[in-house]
Amino acid sequence: MAVEWGAIGSAKFETLVDALLARKWRGLGDYVAPDGRGGDGGIDFEVRQGIRRRIYQLKYFPDGFSGDRKSTRQTQIRKSFRRAIKLDPPTVRVDSRYPRQADSGGAIVRSRLGR
Repeated sequence: MAVEWGAIGSAKFETLVDALLARKWRGLGDYVAPDGRGGDGGIDFEVRQGIRRRIYQLKYFPDGFSGDRKSTRQTQIRKSFRRAIKLDPPTVRVDSRYPRQADSGGAIVRSRLGR
């Protein structure tokens, strides 16, 4: 089944990625997708394994990071990252998930931002 990332919209993107992450982490840790998109404190999906905490940020940018949106979107991701690393207990890893432009295969990719 192919997903038309550029056409599904933000809400369906988040629902689909939440389901994929839940499947990935089932049985490996406790996970939650907090309700409150936009006001979620920097957490779109969280996994806890004992004292380890992993945070996922979901960003729906189907048209990429080029042109006039690049600076704004990079700033948005940096702010989310900075919020996530200040959480208590500390986060061991922060991942941003977003759909790539159609010319790059439409895959979900992980972006590790600088520490």
